[in-house]
Amino acid sequence: VTKGYTNIIASIQSSVRFWDFRYLQNIQRSFLVNATEKIAPTHIACNATEQEHLLAATPKDCLFQVESYRMGKSLVTQAEKRVRENFVIIAGEYSDSHTKALLKLVASVHSYAADAARFYFRPHPSSTLDIVLEFGDWLSYLPEHVDPYSAGLAITVANTSFSADCWEMGVPLACYVGVSDLNMSPVYGKQGVLFFSCPAELHSIIKKYPNFSFEEHSSRQIFNGNTGFAKWTSLLSEPGETNELS
Repeated sequence: VTKGYTNIIASIQSSVRFWDFRYLQNIQRSFLVNATEKIAPTHIACNATEQEHLLAATPKDCLFQVESYRMGKSLVTQAEKRVRENFVIIAGEYSDSHTKALLKLVASVHSYAADAARFYFRPHPSSTLDIVLEFGDWLSYLPEHVDPYSAGLAITVANTSFSADCWEMGVPLACYVGVSDLNMSPVYGKQGVLFFSCPAELHSIIKKYPNFSFEEHSSRQIFNGNTGFAKWTSLLSEPGETNELS
């Protein structure tokens, strides 16, 4: 972000946690980075209406709702059409240490799930962790042809935004929070989500597999729709302004 641009747009690609201090910076505040003046965003492109409530201290005219492409071609309305398949997906996050802690917990209790259940690991896109072989034949990587949102159960590190994607698609969800960690989950407080911190808590969850009945709620949608790009075009085409995305 450099001085001289009249329309500096910050794009929220993921989710905003309800107590994430990274979002407390004042809009349009001048600050120095390595002796270079920087200007905070003119607009914030939000990919979810919920973000406006979490950014309540931000001037409303700075917030702009745009299309969200997190889900690719998948629509939230397809959640009801999915048939739950007999596999459990384990999703890691950008922190390899949190991912390893989660896998060790699952390894200690996975045998209590139905014998026919398959366990697939989905690493975080930014992670280079290659760890599946350390856990034996019960765990394998998620095959490319398998739809992760048809899982019978998703077990994730609480902080990953993949948990929000699973919640939107109606996947039964269990989220790991380390005993000394804050619960920064984007689905904190939402119906149908279970949290655990130790083997005993995960054991009580996984022994019920596959007899989960996902608790219904009035709306599964978290992120905005992904049809078209009219809102993005409107934001990026304000007359007389020079745009920069950050």
